[in-house]
Amino acid sequence: MLADWTDTAGGIDHLAGALAILVGGLWAYFKFIRGRTFARRAAVDLAPTLVTAGGTRSIKVTVTLRNTGTSKIDLDQGYCVLYLYTAQAADVEAPSNIDWGEHETVTPIFGDHDWIEAQETLAEDLLIPLRADVATVAYKVVAKVLATREGWRRDLKWTATAVIAAIDTEPTHRHQED
Repeated sequence: MLADWTDTAGGIDHLAGALAILVGGLWAYFKFIRGRTFARRAAVDLAPTLVTAGGTRSIKVTVTLRNTGTSKIDLDQGYCVLYLYTAQAADVEAPSNIDWGEHETVTPIFGDHDWIEAQETLAEDLLIPLRADVATVAYKVVAKVLATREGWRRDLKWTATAVIAAIDTEPTHRHQED
């Protein structure tokens, strides 16, 4: 009689151990694989402004890359770039969107960084001189950041876009008379 209870208790113990391993494996799968705990996540932000200094117009761009994930991201230096597109008056035809065509310039970004650590933020200021001989209506700035993933078929890419009008940035002052 005691041997039967010992065998039953041993069987329950083995079953409970197998069940615990199964539940732990499922939890790990959903937490780390399916839940993408170690997925590479980032955000790219742009802040372009049109500046005029000494009769020369330029666009000052602040590009920010934030690693919002919990893993290091290896940057692909050949494909971390900033594109500048221009739209002339002939490109603007209501009610259609602007046909931006080909980019005017390509500028490398984050060239001093091979990777970005988890929760780290990189920022870079750029000054892009503009052509004076073209009557431009608007500018479009596009930042593309590419990261490599070893052992994966596709690389990761983050993009940010900003459009600014080509207006005079000189402040206007109004004088009120008493």
